[in-house]
Amino acid sequence: MSHATSIAALKQLLNQGIEAIHPNDHVKHMIGESDRATMILHAAMLEEFLVERIKRLMPGINSEESARLFSYEGPIGSFSNRIRMAQALGVIDRTTRRKFEMIKEIRNVAAHCHARLTFGTPEIRDAVASLFGKLGSNFDGWDDLEVRGIYSVGVTSLNHVTANDGLELSWSNLWDKALSVHQAWQSASPETQTEASPQNRHSDETGK
Repeated sequence: MSHATSIAALKQLLNQGIEAIHPNDHVKHMIGESDRATMILHAAMLEEFLVERIKRLMPGINSEESARLFSYEGPIGSFSNRIRMAQALGVIDRTTRRKFEMIKEIRNVAAHCHARLTFGTPEIRDAVASLFGKLGSNFDGWDDLEVRGIYSVGVTSLNHVTANDGLELSWSNLWDKALSVHQAWQSASPETQTEASPQNRHSDETGK
């Protein structure tokens, strides 16, 4: 396969949208990922939903014009600019914009930090807690997997609200969902928790 063909194939793979993946397959895929990959993939998914919602508010542009606007070099090409545009268009409010910005920063750290990074890293843990405002103080005593699960609940809820016109996000309701994740985890057997840990998944994969 030629260099140009390989590049074209990679770009085609990159352009495969989340809607092309069966939800069950996506969930299984996310469960098997590392903490770092989870931070990056959740943010990428949120950004994709945001782009699609913004595009729906621009019915007067064709595909070529859309590509110019949303390409990396375009005025709405970065995650930061897409967040700002979404607020300007009324897709998200100012409070939700700050949540998006925090998720973006978590993604950036996950993509570029060379140190070991997990949901137990203090800076990551604090950033996730901040998504829930004052309720985030209840994270004290929760372990890495619980924080990871709550982060996933939060971003998934943001995805749902972003993708659907007219839906409003209640952070207290989101906290109730997050709390149910914590309670389910606490009620699970120690054996189940141990088997689900990223460390054990890694050991199973490497045979160590």
